[in-house]
Amino acid sequence: MEIAFSPLLNIYLHHPYFTTGVNPAIEVVPFGPTEGLLRHYQLRWHRRDYGYTLYYGTTGNRTPPLMDPPVSVLLTFLLRSGDPLFSNYTDLPIDDPAASGYYFSSWETVNGELSPAASNRHPVFPPSFLLPDLSPDELTLRDAAGNAHDEGTILGTEDESVRIDLSQSAPGRYILFQAGTPYLTFIGGSHSLPPGAIGLLQCLVSMETHPTAVTDLTLSFAARSTRWRYLVVDSATEESETVTFSIKEASPPAGASAVAFVEAPETRRLANGQEAVELVADTPVALRQRPERQFQLNRSATSGSGTETMTLPLPSAGPSRIIPDPGKETYFSDLFIYL
Repeated sequence: MEIAFSPLLNIYLHHPYFTTGVNPAIEVVPFGPTEGLLRHYQLRWHRRDYGYTLYYGTTGNRTPPLMDPPVSVLLTFLLRSGDPLFSNYTDLPIDDPAASGYYFSSWETVNGELSPAASNRHPVFPPSFLLPDLSPDELTLRDAAGNAHDEGTILGTEDESVRIDLSQSAPGRYILFQAGTPYLTFIGGSHSLPPGAIGLLQCLVSMETHPTAVTDLTLSFAARSTRWRYLVVDSATEESETVTFSIKEASPPAGASAVAFVEAPETRRLANGQEAVELVADTPVALRQRPERQFQLNRSATSGSGTETMTLPLPSAGPSRIIPDPGKETYFSDLFIYL
Protein backbone atom coordinates (compact mmCIF):
# COMPACT_ATOMS: atom_id res chain seq x y z
CA MET A 1 0.00 0.00 0.00
CA GLU A 2 1.28 3.45 -0.92
CA ILE A 3 2.68 5.66 1.84
CA ALA A 4 1.98 9.40 1.74
CA PHE A 5 4.56 11.60 3.46
CA SER A 6 3.84 14.98 5.06
CA PRO A 7 6.38 17.50 6.40
CA LEU A 8 6.80 17.71 10.15
CA LEU A 9 10.05 19.64 10.68
CA ASN A 10 12.17 21.93 8.50
CA ILE A 11 15.82 22.73 9.27
CA TYR A 12 17.10 25.77 7.38
CA LEU A 13 20.89 26.07 7.15
CA HIS A 14 22.17 29.64 6.87
CA HIS A 15 25.70 30.93 6.29
CA PRO A 16 26.49 34.40 4.85
CA TYR A 17 29.83 33.20 3.45
CA PHE A 18 27.95 31.51 0.61
CA THR A 19 26.52 33.57 -2.20
CA THR A 20 23.04 32.09 -1.81
CA GLY A 21 23.09 32.41 1.98
CA VAL A 22 22.38 28.66 2.23
CA ASN A 23 24.99 26.50 3.92
CA PRO A 24 25.76 23.45 1.71
CA ALA A 25 28.84 22.50 3.76
CA ILE A 26 26.93 21.26 6.81
CA GLU A 27 25.56 17.74 7.04
CA VAL A 28 22.84 16.96 9.60
CA VAL A 29 22.70 13.17 9.94
CA PRO A 30 20.74 10.87 12.31
CA PHE A 31 22.94 9.84 15.23
CA GLY A 32 22.84 7.08 17.83
CA PRO A 33 19.40 5.45 18.28
CA THR A 34 17.71 7.98 15.98
CA GLU A 35 18.05 5.75 12.89
CA GLY A 36 15.95 3.12 14.64
CA LEU A 37 13.38 5.68 15.77
CA LEU A 38 12.97 6.94 12.20
CA ARG A 39 12.22 3.44 10.97
CA HIS A 40 9.91 2.60 13.87
CA TYR A 41 7.76 5.70 13.49
CA GLN A 42 7.81 5.73 9.68
CA LEU A 43 9.76 8.98 9.47
CA ARG A 44 11.95 10.13 6.59
CA TRP A 45 14.89 12.57 6.75
CA HIS A 46 15.68 14.29 3.44
CA ARG A 47 18.22 16.86 2.26
CA ARG A 48 16.62 19.85 0.56
CA ASP A 49 18.04 22.89 -1.23
CA TYR A 50 17.53 24.97 1.95
CA GLY A 51 18.60 22.33 4.47
CA TYR A 52 16.65 19.30 5.68
CA THR A 53 13.04 18.21 6.17
CA LEU A 54 11.60 15.51 8.41
CA TYR A 55 8.49 13.77 7.03
CA TYR A 56 6.02 11.42 8.70
CA GLY A 57 4.30 8.68 6.74
CA THR A 58 0.66 7.70 6.47
CA THR A 59 -0.38 4.37 4.94
CA GLY A 60 -3.83 4.56 3.41
CA ASN A 61 -6.45 5.37 6.03
CA ARG A 62 -4.32 4.10 8.88
CA THR A 63 -3.30 6.39 11.72
CA PRO A 64 0.40 7.34 11.42
CA PRO A 65 2.60 5.45 13.91
CA LEU A 66 3.62 8.76 15.47
CA MET A 67 -0.07 9.40 16.32
CA ASP A 68 -1.15 5.91 17.40
CA PRO A 69 -1.15 6.87 20.22
CA PRO A 70 0.23 10.45 19.96
CA VAL A 71 3.81 10.48 21.26
CA SER A 72 6.80 12.76 21.67
CA VAL A 73 10.06 11.49 20.19
CA LEU A 74 13.52 12.87 20.85
CA LEU A 75 15.67 12.76 17.71
CA THR A 76 19.41 13.36 17.77
CA PHE A 77 21.41 14.54 14.77
CA LEU A 78 25.15 14.84 14.27
CA LEU A 79 26.45 18.09 12.76
CA ARG A 80 29.52 17.71 10.60
CA SER A 81 31.20 19.23 7.57
CA GLY A 82 33.15 17.55 4.81
CA ASP A 83 34.71 20.86 3.78
CA PRO A 84 38.25 21.12 5.27
CA LEU A 85 38.02 24.92 5.04
CA PHE A 86 34.75 25.19 6.97
CA SER A 87 36.47 26.28 10.19
CA ASN A 88 38.44 28.89 8.24
CA TYR A 89 35.51 30.78 6.74
CA THR A 90 33.20 30.21 9.72
CA ASP A 91 33.41 32.31 12.87
CA LEU A 92 34.20 29.44 15.24
CA PRO A 93 37.23 28.95 17.49
CA ILE A 94 40.07 27.18 15.71
CA ASP A 95 41.31 24.60 18.19
CA ASP A 96 41.07 20.88 18.81
CA PRO A 97 37.62 20.00 17.39
CA ALA A 98 37.55 16.72 19.31
CA ALA A 99 37.83 18.48 22.69
CA SER A 100 34.48 20.29 22.56
CA GLY A 101 31.31 20.56 20.54
CA TYR A 102 28.17 22.64 20.16
CA TYR A 103 24.80 21.54 21.44
CA PHE A 104 21.53 22.76 19.93
CA SER A 105 17.97 21.80 20.76
CA SER A 106 14.56 22.60 19.33
CA TRP A 107 13.32 23.82 22.73
CA GLU A 108 16.20 26.27 23.28
CA THR A 109 15.75 28.73 20.44
CA VAL A 110 15.23 32.45 19.94
CA ASN A 111 12.35 32.80 17.49
CA GLY A 112 13.32 29.50 15.93
CA GLU A 113 16.96 30.57 15.49
CA LEU A 114 19.93 28.43 16.53
CA SER A 115 23.48 29.73 16.40
CA PRO A 116 26.83 28.77 17.97
CA ALA A 117 27.80 30.64 21.13
CA ALA A 118 30.15 30.14 24.04
CA SER A 119 27.15 29.20 26.19
CA ASN A 120 26.30 26.14 24.09
CA ARG A 121 29.85 24.91 23.55
CA HIS A 122 30.74 22.09 25.90
CA PRO A 123 33.52 19.56 26.45
CA VAL A 124 33.04 16.17 24.81
CA PHE A 125 33.47 13.04 26.93
CA PRO A 126 33.57 9.33 25.99
CA PRO A 127 30.70 7.02 27.04
CA SER A 128 32.53 6.22 30.30
CA PHE A 129 35.01 8.44 32.16
CA LEU A 130 36.44 9.15 35.62
CA LEU A 131 36.14 12.29 37.75
CA PRO A 132 38.52 12.50 40.75
CA ASP A 133 37.78 13.60 44.32
CA LEU A 134 34.02 13.25 44.16
CA SER A 135 31.48 11.22 46.11
CA PRO A 136 28.61 9.57 44.23
CA ASP A 137 26.25 10.30 47.14
CA GLU A 138 26.25 14.04 46.41
CA LEU A 139 25.90 13.82 42.62
CA THR A 140 22.91 13.82 40.31
CA LEU A 141 22.91 13.68 36.51
CA ARG A 142 20.29 15.10 34.14
CA ASP A 143 19.97 15.26 30.38
CA ALA A 144 19.06 18.33 28.33
CA ALA A 145 15.34 17.68 28.81
CA GLY A 146 15.77 17.57 32.60
CA ASN A 147 15.37 13.80 32.97
CA ALA A 148 17.38 12.12 35.74
CA HIS A 149 20.09 9.60 34.78
CA ASP A 150 21.35 8.62 38.22
CA GLU A 151 20.71 4.89 38.38
CA GLY A 152 23.66 2.89 37.08
CA THR A 153 25.43 5.94 35.64
CA ILE A 154 27.20 7.40 38.72
CA LEU A 155 29.54 4.77 40.12
CA GLY A 156 31.94 5.04 43.06
CA THR A 157 35.47 3.64 42.85
CA GLU A 158 38.04 2.49 45.38
CA ASP A 159 40.35 5.48 44.80
CA GLU A 160 37.78 8.17 45.74
CA SER A 161 36.91 8.86 42.14
CA VAL A 162 33.56 8.68 40.41
CA ARG A 163 32.91 6.93 37.12
CA ILE A 164 30.24 8.38 34.90
CA ASP A 165 28.92 5.61 32.66
CA LEU A 166 26.55 6.68 29.88
CA SER A 167 27.22 3.70 27.62
CA GLN A 168 23.50 2.83 27.75
CA SER A 169 22.24 6.42 27.40
CA ALA A 170 21.42 8.34 24.26
CA PRO A 171 23.99 10.90 23.08
CA GLY A 172 23.24 14.48 24.07
CA ARG A 173 24.02 17.20 26.58
CA TYR A 174 24.25 16.26 30.25
CA ILE A 175 24.60 18.29 33.42
CA LEU A 176 26.22 16.82 36.52
CA PHE A 177 25.03 18.43 39.77
CA GLN A 178 26.96 18.38 43.02
CA ALA A 179 24.72 18.98 46.03
CA GLY A 180 22.18 20.60 43.74
CA THR A 181 24.66 22.97 42.07
CA PRO A 182 25.75 22.50 38.42
CA TYR A 183 29.25 21.00 38.50
CA LEU A 184 29.90 19.95 34.88
CA THR A 185 28.02 20.41 31.61
CA PHE A 186 29.23 18.14 28.83
CA ILE A 187 28.31 16.27 25.66
CA GLY A 188 28.31 12.52 26.12
CA GLY A 189 26.33 9.31 25.81
CA SER A 190 26.57 5.93 24.17
CA HIS A 191 27.95 7.33 20.91
CA SER A 192 30.96 9.65 21.11
CA LEU A 193 31.25 12.52 18.67
CA PRO A 194 33.56 11.47 15.82
CA PRO A 195 36.65 13.56 15.02
CA GLY A 196 35.79 16.75 13.15
CA ALA A 197 32.17 16.84 14.31
CA ILE A 198 30.73 20.27 15.01
CA GLY A 199 28.21 19.11 17.58
CA LEU A 200 24.72 17.76 18.14
CA LEU A 201 21.20 18.90 17.35
CA GLN A 202 18.31 17.41 19.31
CA CYS A 203 14.71 17.90 18.20
CA LEU A 204 11.66 16.97 20.23
CA VAL A 205 9.01 15.93 17.74
CA SER A 206 5.58 15.90 19.38
CA MET A 207 2.23 14.75 18.03
CA GLU A 208 0.61 15.23 21.44
CA THR A 209 0.05 18.97 21.22
CA HIS A 210 0.40 19.94 17.54
CA PRO A 211 -0.40 16.90 15.39
CA THR A 212 -0.34 18.81 12.08
CA ALA A 213 1.91 21.83 12.74
CA VAL A 214 5.21 22.08 10.86
CA THR A 215 8.12 23.37 12.94
CA ASP A 216 10.71 25.60 11.27
CA LEU A 217 14.22 25.89 12.75
CA THR A 218 17.11 27.90 11.33
CA LEU A 219 20.68 26.92 12.14
CA SER A 220 22.88 29.93 11.43
CA PHE A 221 26.65 30.21 11.29
CA ALA A 222 28.47 33.53 10.99
CA ALA A 223 31.20 34.15 8.44
CA ARG A 224 34.70 34.78 9.75
CA SER A 225 36.16 38.24 9.39
CA THR A 226 39.91 38.69 9.04
CA ARG A 227 42.26 41.63 8.82
CA TRP A 228 43.68 41.53 5.33
CA ARG A 229 47.47 41.98 5.06
CA TYR A 230 48.97 42.76 1.69
CA LEU A 231 52.69 42.00 1.52
CA VAL A 232 54.15 43.87 -1.43
CA VAL A 233 57.50 42.80 -2.89
CA ASP A 234 58.70 45.56 -5.22
CA SER A 235 61.59 44.46 -7.41
CA ALA A 236 61.24 47.43 -9.77
CA THR A 237 62.44 50.11 -7.34
CA GLU A 238 65.62 51.91 -8.37
CA GLU A 239 68.03 53.43 -5.88
CA SER A 240 67.21 56.94 -7.02
CA GLU A 241 63.49 56.48 -6.37
CA THR A 242 61.37 57.08 -3.31
CA VAL A 243 58.40 54.72 -3.41
CA THR A 244 55.20 54.91 -1.42
CA PHE A 245 52.21 52.58 -1.36
CA SER A 246 48.57 53.06 -0.44
CA ILE A 247 45.41 51.00 -0.76
CA LYS A 248 41.92 52.21 -1.48
CA GLU A 249 38.64 50.43 -2.07
CA ALA A 250 37.51 50.43 -5.68
CA SER A 251 33.77 50.54 -4.98
CA PRO A 252 32.59 50.04 -1.37
CA PRO A 253 29.35 48.06 -0.98
CA ALA A 254 26.32 50.17 -0.14
CA GLY A 255 26.13 50.88 3.58
CA ALA A 256 29.51 49.29 4.33
CA SER A 257 32.05 51.05 6.53
CA ALA A 258 35.24 52.14 4.83
CA VAL A 259 38.34 50.01 5.30
CA ALA A 260 41.65 51.81 5.69
CA PHE A 261 45.06 50.19 5.28
CA VAL A 262 48.01 51.16 7.43
CA GLU A 263 51.62 50.54 6.42
CA ALA A 264 53.71 48.74 9.01
CA PRO A 265 56.69 50.78 10.26
CA GLU A 266 59.16 48.14 9.07
CA THR A 267 59.30 45.79 6.11
CA ARG A 268 58.88 42.07 6.68
CA ARG A 269 61.52 39.57 5.61
CA LEU A 270 59.85 36.65 3.88
CA ALA A 271 60.96 33.04 4.00
CA ASN A 272 62.72 33.43 0.64
CA GLY A 273 64.77 36.36 1.97
CA GLN A 274 62.88 39.10 0.12
CA GLU A 275 61.70 42.23 1.87
CA ALA A 276 57.98 43.07 1.70
CA VAL A 277 56.09 46.23 2.50
CA GLU A 278 53.21 45.30 4.80
CA LEU A 279 49.86 47.08 4.51
CA VAL A 280 47.24 45.97 7.05
CA ALA A 281 43.50 46.63 7.15
CA ASP A 282 42.50 48.60 10.23
CA THR A 283 39.29 46.59 10.62
CA PRO A 284 38.32 42.97 9.90
CA VAL A 285 36.69 42.20 6.56
CA ALA A 286 34.18 39.36 6.21
CA LEU A 287 35.22 36.43 4.02
CA ARG A 288 32.84 35.62 1.19
CA GLN A 289 32.60 32.85 -1.41
CA ARG A 290 32.22 35.62 -3.97
CA PRO A 291 34.23 38.55 -2.57
CA GLU A 292 32.28 41.73 -1.92
CA ARG A 293 35.28 43.98 -1.25
CA GLN A 294 37.74 44.94 -3.99
CA PHE A 295 40.83 47.01 -3.24
CA GLN A 296 43.40 48.79 -5.39
CA LEU A 297 47.10 49.29 -4.79
CA ASN A 298 48.56 52.69 -5.62
CA ARG A 299 52.32 52.87 -6.14
CA SER A 300 54.00 56.26 -6.40
CA ALA A 301 57.69 56.42 -7.36
CA THR A 302 59.43 59.79 -7.15
CA SER A 303 62.83 60.47 -8.69
CA GLY A 304 64.68 63.39 -10.24
CA SER A 305 62.60 63.07 -13.39
CA GLY A 306 59.28 63.39 -11.53
CA THR A 307 56.60 61.12 -10.03
CA GLU A 308 55.25 58.03 -11.68
CA THR A 309 51.99 56.53 -10.39
CA MET A 310 50.70 53.02 -10.96
CA THR A 311 47.34 51.54 -9.89
CA LEU A 312 46.77 47.79 -9.67
CA PRO A 313 43.68 45.75 -8.68
CA LEU A 314 44.36 43.54 -5.69
CA PRO A 315 43.15 39.98 -5.09
CA SER A 316 40.61 39.38 -2.34
CA ALA A 317 41.26 37.19 0.66
CA GLY A 318 39.84 33.68 0.70
CA PRO A 319 39.57 30.92 3.31
CA SER A 320 42.54 28.83 2.20
CA ARG A 321 44.99 30.44 4.62
CA ILE A 322 44.17 32.39 7.76
CA ILE A 323 46.61 33.22 10.54
CA PRO A 324 45.62 33.69 14.20
CA ASP A 325 47.16 36.46 16.25
CA PRO A 326 48.58 34.63 19.32
CA GLY A 327 46.73 35.52 22.50
CA LYS A 328 44.06 37.50 20.67
CA GLU A 329 40.77 36.75 18.95
CA THR A 330 42.07 38.25 15.72
CA TYR A 331 42.77 36.47 12.46
CA PHE A 332 44.75 37.70 9.48
CA SER A 333 44.66 36.87 5.79
CA ASP A 334 48.04 37.29 4.08
CA LEU A 335 48.12 38.13 0.37
CA PHE A 336 51.45 38.36 -1.45
CA ILE A 337 51.88 40.89 -4.25
CA TYR A 338 54.96 40.79 -6.50
CA LEU A 339 55.74 43.81 -8.66
